[in-house]
Amino acid sequence: MDHQEQEDSKTMQASGYGHKEQEAVEKHIARYFGEHTARLTKEVASGMQVGICIIPPTSQRAYYILATIGMGAYPMHIPAELAQYKLERAEFLITLPPDWKAFEGEEQWDWPIRLLQDAARLPKEHQTWLGWGHTVQAKAPYADNTRLCGALLVEPQMGGEQEGVCALPDGQEVNFYQLIPLYQEELEFKRKNGAQALLERIAGAGVSYVVNIRRPSVIDEDMRDFLENLIDGAQDHARVILQKNLPVDELAAYTHMAIYLRWCIEQDLMCDLFVARFADLVARVKQGGNSCWEDTDLRVFLRDEADLGGYLLLPYFNQNGMAFANWYYKGGVQGPYTYFGDLDAYAKKFFGEKRYESGEFLDAAYLFLPWTKESYEGIAEILSKRFREWRM
Repeated sequence: MDHQEQEDSKTMQASGYGHKEQEAVEKHIARYFGEHTARLTKEVASGMQVGICIIPPTSQRAYYILATIGMGAYPMHIPAELAQYKLERAEFLITLPPDWKAFEGEEQWDWPIRLLQDAARLPKEHQTWLGWGHTVQAKAPYADNTRLCGALLVEPQMGGEQEGVCALPDGQEVNFYQLIPLYQEELEFKRKNGAQALLERIAGAGVSYVVNIRRPSVIDEDMRDFLENLIDGAQDHARVILQKNLPVDELAAYTHMAIYLRWCIEQDLMCDLFVARFADLVARVKQGGNSCWEDTDLRVFLRDEADLGGYLLLPYFNQNGMAFANWYYKGGVQGPYTYFGDLDAYAKKFFGEKRYESGEFLDAAYLFLPWTKESYEGIAEILSKRFREWRM
């Protein structure tokens, strides 16, 4: 972007805010974060304009600040029990080192802008909300020169006492959150242990809140080993249920995992240790029949069995089971299909296209699939097909 384009972008107003609201937010950004020298404005979702203010380093602050302006004009869908805390409106920040080439137009330099824009559109597109301690995640690392692939939302780290909240003229508030880019193992650690535990790790490791694409991970080797073996965990799906306030039972977080586990037991894909440790369960599943189905709820098994802890891990499976899970379930990186992609397609067929497209499921239709023999048999047929394709 040349100088003239930067100057032109400065004149663009982020739509959505009224004039007085816009003025209040701009004054807040200038007071607590600094005067911006450029503003990039883009429609990030249907009818949603969000600007990015580029605030350059100063003699007192040796880093860039990039701040959204416009996201807060679109109230998020906050759970009713949190309505009193005025969390409906938010803007995002990220801090970059002074040598960051913010206008190069290349992936390795532009990804923080894309991160801010993508995070800003998520609440509107998915009818949800983002706030302190929440994370956003990309499908792959942000650029070829880093493993960073997600971000944690925290309060601004510039040191001001009131920088995190902007009061609007009508008494509403806009909350400012800083995005801290994370590695995959750090995202998984946060999901398992919570945001505060991760922040303590970050503080203990002396990691700066200014982006460093080559910083060391704050997760130890034991945790990395666990995450490398992790196929799926119910906590991630329980969090989706909570964040989207979905009208489903807590066991819905385990349904798709239980279906996969049952199919693997039937196909003799479990390791010898698992079969020996849970011999009675394996025998009941392999016995089959309606009575067995009703008496063997693997969702409850996954939830209550202390040795499993709500997780599916690669070592539970034999050699074929691990290889197939890596190819199909664990991200689908090695194969053309993914378990969640097939689950979504099955849900569309199961519920009917009209209901599926109605918005009822908030992009999480797999969590509405029932734990029934009919549903299991439909998904098991898909799993068997994918297994045959994997073996070809």
